[in-house]
Amino acid sequence: MPNGESQNVELVESVREFFEARDSVRRGICLLNAGQYDRAAESFSAAIRLNPASSNLRQYLAQCHVGCRNYGAAAGEMAELVAQDPEDITARIRHAMFLWKGGDLWAAIASLRRGVAYAPDCAEIHFQLGTLLAAAGADEEAELRFTQALSLDARHIEAMVSLAMCHAARCEVGPSLQLLTKAQRLRPHDARIGHLLSIASIAAPVDHASARPAAVMPEEPDVDEQLAVDQLSRIIESDQELVDAFLELPLGDIDEEFYQATLVALDRALMRCPERADLRFRYGRVLDRLGRCDEAIASIEHAVAIDPQYVDALIHLAKLYHKTHCPAEATDRLERVLELGAGYADVYVLLGQLYRDAGQTGRARSAFRQAIRINGDYAAAKEALETLPA
Repeated sequence: MPNGESQNVELVESVREFFEARDSVRRGICLLNAGQYDRAAESFSAAIRLNPASSNLRQYLAQCHVGCRNYGAAAGEMAELVAQDPEDITARIRHAMFLWKGGDLWAAIASLRRGVAYAPDCAEIHFQLGTLLAAAGADEEAELRFTQALSLDARHIEAMVSLAMCHAARCEVGPSLQLLTKAQRLRPHDARIGHLLSIASIAAPVDHASARPAAVMPEEPDVDEQLAVDQLSRIIESDQELVDAFLELPLGDIDEEFYQATLVALDRALMRCPERADLRFRYGRVLDRLGRCDEAIASIEHAVAIDPQYVDALIHLAKLYHKTHCPAEATDRLERVLELGAGYADVYVLLGQLYRDAGQTGRARSAFRQAIRINGDYAAAKEALETLPA
């Protein structure tokens, strides 16, 4: 084949692979947002085969594994990212966190030790290593790591709080009080730090307490901040995927303050558009992320009242009712989902669990079998079916 023709064939093939990879990514994101983690993982794996150098794809695939609670596989994706880019500190820390969530605490500690060797001046790696060491009972080294983190970053608030807890464990009230006071002054909105400071103040001798500077009152939002929240609310109003993208991130990747700001922005958007079911649904999801389950249920029920065929809202309601021990309500919402024709494998599995817990073994068996018919590799459905009483 002449060189020109060969080059044309290669060009056509690379263009085909580009669009095929892009379609696999889009399909994977849709499945990920729908909670169909197994199928999403297949799509992202296909995209990775076409574009193996992409770091974003491995992050998506790691999210799929986390959704399936396969933390070992998620750690493997992070290890690949570290191999591709040894300077990716975030990937190093996530690699360790996934190992820890998978039950291998000492492997996680070893991973962070390698990270410290590679980036000894990174305060965050020292802090994370200290946190895992404390969980392993290695309190002395944990304290050294927190101290090192603060020496590298004097404003590392979480390291301050953790070091304060080390002092408190040895009944060293003075140093603990000093650190918590500084942390509260740097982050006056943080209720957890305020609570710890209150406990330390109760335990402090009078001379320590009287010498301690007064706690700082949070500042009121300035005009610029109010304008920024208003702008965010208008962006959210026109682009719902922005909220979804943040809600799909693992817990801890975004702090509570961000979700509080998102809640305010959604509230403003709802003031302008009170009958937008999609805004009500996402408002409820943010409340859920903040641990305010009852309010989340009320908001998402409002969304369903506006749009009774809102499948995603009904599924999330079922999960919230299941989490808050309201099985009848959870079952009702899932049965409505099936009536609307949205027969996802995850829906059948959760419904099967609810039937099983209610003693309806036959209906549970049918639900689990239907989940397996939809997704033949659904391990959780197979295990649930096998454990049903005869």
